[in-house]
This record gives sequence, C-alpha cells and structure tokens, in this order.
Amino acid sequence: MTTTKLPPSPARRLRNYLLAFLASFLLCGGIVACILAEFAYSILELNKYAFEQVLAASDKPEALKVLFLGNSLLYTYSLPRQLAAIYRAEGGGPLKLQQVVVPGESLSGHLKTGRFAQVLSANGPWDYVVIQPATFETFDSYPSFKRDLAEVIALVRKSSRAQPLIFMTWTDEGEFGRQEFISQTYRRLASELNVRLIADGDLLQFAHREAPQLKLFLVDKHHPNRDGSYLGALLVYYVLSGKMPLDPPLKIETGSVILVNLSAGQRSTLLGLLKKFLEIDASVGQGPRR
Repeated sequence: MTTTKLPPSPARRLRNYLLAFLASFLLCGGIVACILAEFAYSILELNKYAFEQVLAASDKPEALKVLFLGNSLLYTYSLPRQLAAIYRAEGGGPLKLQQVVVPGESLSGHLKTGRFAQVLSANGPWDYVVIQPATFETFDSYPSFKRDLAEVIALVRKSSRAQPLIFMTWTDEGEFGRQEFISQTYRRLASELNVRLIADGDLLQFAHREAPQLKLFLVDKHHPNRDGSYLGALLVYYVLSGKMPLDPPLKIETGSVILVNLSAGQRSTLLGLLKKFLEIDASVGQGPRR
C-alpha cells in the first residue's frame, strides 16, 4: 500500500522556520543578535507615535501651517516632529503641523485611498505641503511618476493654495552611486512642475562623502536613524524659513521615545555639513516663501 506523504501543516512549517532561525541566531553569535535587537526595538518604539496625524495643533491665524505626505522615510524618528522642535527652539511662533504617512506608500497609493485629499481640504488652510514620494517611483516610468506628482501638486494648489515642496529621497547606504539619477530626476521634475525642492537625498550623500564616519541610517541601510532624520529636519527648517538654525535642540523626545540625543559636538558637525552643503548647492531653498 502506498502512503501519500502530506505536506507539513502551516503550524509545523512555522515551527520549522522558527527553529531554523534560532539555530542561525545561535550560530551567528551576539553581534548580529544585538544589531537585530536594536533594529527591532527601534521599529517597536517608532510605531508608538509614527502614524499620528496631528503633531501640533495651533488654530491661530498667524500659525505656520505645514502638512507632510509620505511614508516611513518621513516618520522614522519622525522628521516632522523634529522640525517642530527645531522651529520652536529657533523662536518660531504658533505651529500647525500634520502628516499623512503610510508604510511604503507611493504617490499613486495616496491618491487612490483619498485620505490625503480629505485631510488637505478638511484641515486646511496650509502654508506648505511637503510631498515625499517613494524612492522606487524614481526608477519607474518617468511619465507615470510625473503624472502622479503633478496630480498631487494640483490638489495642493486647488484645495488650499499652499506652496507644494518636493522632498527628495535617496538610495540605500552604500549605493550612493545611484543618487545622481535620483537627483537629476527630482530636479527635472521640480523645474517642469515649477515646485521648490528639498534636496535631502543629495544632503545625505554629501554628508556621507564629507564625513564617512557618521552613521546616518538604521541597520537596514534604508531608513534614516536619529541623526539622519535630524539632518533632514534641519534642511526642511532652512527651506521653510530661509535661515540657518542657530541653536536647535540637542535632545528631542515624544512620550517615552527619544528622537534626538546629541552632544554639542555632534550637533555642530551636522550643522557644519548643512552649511557647507548649502554653500555648494545654491539652488536649495530658492523660490518664494511664506
């Protein structure tokens, strides 16, 4: 009699995967374990606040009103929250700050769900809308990328008369040779769509080249760490205000999560990199402001 061997059940397969992972874990030793544990802890901590929509809620007419649209490249260590802390430390007035962020989301995805359009129109008016596409969109069809970006920009200009800003993304750490293509694509789009550019991807590449000892990414080499997000927030502050930050905070917290924790020397290094980058790239921050 022939016995048919049944495939393992999902529970058994999961058990086998876990056992294999445990064996690899034990073989790899403590270094890899510590790295993975740190990354997992970061993700768990970030998820406590990452998707909150309202980050600053002033309803005063004179408040600076900023809406962010994007994905985990923005909400990892919460660049918008860091911007709010820098703005206040630099003597800024009332602030209204919200975000529409979804993990891994593209502009076409945001357009399909309709949530961005709803927040844009219902919670306005806005002074600025910062638009962060997904990095992979840069390497897709240029016409489709331009179409989706143009549609988002049209929504912004129609719904709130805000000034749209394109937030340039980046390649993974160690792959900065591909950043030139991203940079050229974003600069072409900014010119063709008559939109100002926040060249954060170029800034991260510049920082890596000028100070390769700095760690600006998490272990996945894709998402910015605390310092990488802080550097981006400094750049956004400059683009919005037209001023170099003079005394941004050394430590930024939200609830139990530490977003930034710098020494005076580390902050000075990041500010120096931003200043040097702005001196080299005169196009950053050009255009009318609020």
